[in-house]
Amino acid sequence: MCNDRYIIEQKQAEKAAQKSHALLDKLAAQVPGTIYQFQLFPDGRSCFPFASEGIQDMYEVTPEQVRDDAALAFSRIHAEDVAAVSAAINESASNMQAWVQEYRGDLGVALTDVVGMDAFLADFDLYFAKLF
Repeated sequence: MCNDRYIIEQKQAEKAAQKSHALLDKLAAQVPGTIYQFQLFPDGRSCFPFASEGIQDMYEVTPEQVRDDAALAFSRIHAEDVAAVSAAINESASNMQAWVQEYRGDLGVALTDVVGMDAFLADFDLYFAKLF
């Protein structure tokens, strides 16, 4: 009987998580630009564990395409701005300070006011929740 109760509670928790995720997706769809979570690894790799559909308008990538590797999104940053954007991200990560910067995308759109909120995980990976 204890096992049945655990299974019921587990299914209820999964339903609640799905409902919360669906609400987040609906809210994010109403925000101009994109909402995303950016993860920078100690080895320099990065990814977007969460990105709203608005990322397609900014980088011409789907959330699924950048969930495990941000390289495709970074390839959409104007070639003359890539080094400055990378340096600013690394400086923000090392100082744990907000990142505010303007840079151009290959779509001709100015990407502005990227403000990050930091958080450390137990394994010292960095997460940046971004809101354009």
